Amino acid sequence: MKNFIREHFPRSYLVGKWLYYWLLALPYLGYGVECPCCDAHFRRFARFHGRPDICPRCWSTERHRAIFRYLTQETDLFQAHLKVLHFAPDALERKLRAAPNLDYISADLVHPRAMEHFDIRHIPHPANSFDMILCSHVLEYIPDDRQAMSELYRVLKPGGWALLLDPVRWDQETSYEVTDPLERKRLFGQEGNIVRIYGRDYLDRLASVGFSVSRLPEYNQDMVLARKGTEKDSTSASAQTSGSYNAVGNS
Repeated sequence: MKNFIREHFPRSYLVGKWLYYWLLALPYLGYGVECPCCDAHFRRFARFHGRPDICPRCWSTERHRAIFRYLTQETDLFQAHLKVLHFAPDALERKLRAAPNLDYISADLVHPRAMEHFDIRHIPHPANSFDMILCSHVLEYIPDDRQAMSELYRVLKPGGWALLLDPVRWDQETSYEVTDPLERKRLFGQEGNIVRIYGRDYLDRLASVGFSVSRLPEYNQDMVLARKGTEKDSTSASAQTSGSYNAVGNS
């Protein structure tokens, strides 16, 4: 049935993409699984482009659902009045944008759905502007990722935090960077704009711009929490000689 829908109802002929997605979801209707990102129930998640975990309604993956579980189970994001910056808006955008307690801004370089368009290396907001930043699968595309990390740190309020996800090979000491398109396809399986696969030095890069970082492998292998300290934290840290980050789990 789903093949029939794709063949006979191309997206351009339908009234909006949500009708298209609704039709694609019809074959999966049921109550076997639930997607927390859109509150829909399905017989099972869809298999698309080799992935078996796609929500037929909002197109979230297990990565998005893991982020949502962390945000609801471990933070007060949906209770406190917070200013949030969300890079590369994805399946989580609907819930975040609808939350009445959040002052929410989505951003991207070119994505038409983003509320603001700018380069993550040059964020057009004052220092100490945001309580929380969500940045998933963005930094691996940025040639000067340390500049982007510095900008994330700059615009976070003292005590603020960023939830970051990027592909990391934790068994690899250093990140591998490549600019040749053919080499990208051989190594990364695509010819897109990805410029690196991170190694364990991902944590060092974040720490070098000021973040205190910890891994959250119980939610997702590549999920990292990056915190910006308060003035009190900075005063305490100046009297210490220990390392600047705490890596949780095996790294």
